[in-house]
Amino acid sequence: MLLENLKAKNKGNISFLTLAVVVIFTVLFLLIFDLCRIFIAREETKNASDAASLAVAQNLLFFESLNCNKIAEEVVRRNNCILIECRYDYD
Repeated sequence: MLLENLKAKNKGNISFLTLAVVVIFTVLFLLIFDLCRIFIAREETKNASDAASLAVAQNLLFFESLNCNKIAEEVVRRNNCILIECRYDYD
């Protein structure tokens, strides 16, 4: 009888524990998902900047065109990024 009363008192506690665990795992999953999106965007931006700098360097090396900013903008646009600033010189 005492065991039955103890079970009756603690019957709903497992529901709260399960809810807490589900909420914690959901928050962790969303955090990891958001961090992955940040890392993917960072890598895409790095790739676009590397491609733009190589295109401008090739253009400067072979004197193909005088407008290096347009070349950099085109390469960055093809990589789905936005060019904020492009500076170059012959040092």
